[in-house]
Parts: sequence; structure tokens; C-alpha cells
Amino acid sequence: MSARSTVEQRIRDLYAVAPFGVLCTQGADGPFGSLMACAYSEDLAQVAFSTRRETHKHAHLIADPRVALVFDDRPLHHGEPGAIAQVSVMTVTGQARSLSPGAERDGWTTRLLERHPALRGFADDPEVALFVVAIESVEIVSRFERAERWTPPANGAG
Repeated sequence: MSARSTVEQRIRDLYAVAPFGVLCTQGADGPFGSLMACAYSEDLAQVAFSTRRETHKHAHLIADPRVALVFDDRPLHHGEPGAIAQVSVMTVTGQARSLSPGAERDGWTTRLLERHPALRGFADDPEVALFVVAIESVEIVSRFERAERWTPPANGAG
């Protein structure tokens, strides 16, 4: 298995055990973190989430679409001695954009509801915005020091 496919598999594994990520945004009122239910594209180049329009995070996303999403595998290591040394953390960075009604939004809503059925009713509310992040880079850190970086092929990596 190539180094690229190994990192891609680690990304898939982290998404599988971490259905929620922490969305990090920045606004005039400072930095903000939000726990978000997420879904990702098959090629790993995009990740989506929804939020009500009347929130700090929505205002931040509109003002500055640069975001980070943080995922980790803490549930796999809960209660283990030295668990902190076993946890892997993945930081996804990119540009978020709000999707208008249409086929793309419908497709992402379906994907999000497949992963998070409890969002049914929320995700299709007209007061809820659906955002897709075009991933620019992914960094996975494990065992405190082991860092791996991945860039989607569409963004120039080979």
C-alpha cells in the first residue's frame, strides 16, 4: 500500500470513529468552536455540516469562510492507561461555502442524513444552512509526534 493510500485509509478510519468534529471559526467577536455532525465525500476532498442561520458560527462562516475541523479517536482509547499517547487527532482545513437549494444541496443533505439520521427535520428546515468545506489539507498527529499531511489531488497533490 502506498504512503498516500495509507494516509487516506487513516483519514477514513478517523471519520468512521468520529462522526462529530469541532468546527473552528473566527469572527469579529473572536474564535469560536462548535461540535458538528459531519459527512464527507467519497474522495475525502470535501466535508459537510449544517447549522441554523441565526448562530455565531453561521455569521463567522459568512464573514470568513476559512475553517478548521478537528476529529479524534478518543472513544477507541477511553479508560486505557496512557490513552493520551494512543489518541490520533486529525485537523482538516479549507474553505466553507453555503449551498443554495438544488441538486448539490440535496445530495449532501442525503449524505448527512445517512450518517446522522437524527438530523432529519433539522437538515431540511429553511432556517438551516448547509455548508461544504473544500478541503485544502489534512494533518493527522498520533503518539504526540507522528504527523502525516495529506492534500486532496484536486488541490495539487499527486
